Amino acid sequence: MKLNSDSIINLPRLLIVLVTAILVAGCSDKDATLSLEAIAFTAAKQEDRVTAEHLADWIISKQRDFRLLDIRSHKEFAAGHIQGAESIPLATLLQPDTLQALPQERKLVIYSNGSEQAAKASVMLRVAGFDAFLLLG
Repeated sequence: MKLNSDSIINLPRLLIVLVTAILVAGCSDKDATLSLEAIAFTAAKQEDRVTAEHLADWIISKQRDFRLLDIRSHKEFAAGHIQGAESIPLATLLQPDTLQALPQERKLVIYSNGSEQAAKASVMLRVAGFDAFLLLG
């Protein structure tokens, strides 16, 4: 049997699907389905993103209704990060104690070296019930 790129499992995508399924399975009420629909609608309309310009305005105006999360490794964070950002590596983001420490009443703005990992983290946090946004740029 010959394998091609279409037949090889995409592990990061599989991980997201599994984590999402586990989170959804833990929600037994009807609102879980509505939340998934709302998440999909928000993503389709691209309302789950924040531009670098908007973030800069929020920081300059000392807006306090958000937390900025850098999901890169602690080493990458130490080498340089956005002022006011908090280091929570992607590998630890969905641990129960980390999730409990995140505020439900504030926006979570997520960034990394590129938008792919941050986009995954943002979706996973939205599925978990947080108001998460992907930082563009």
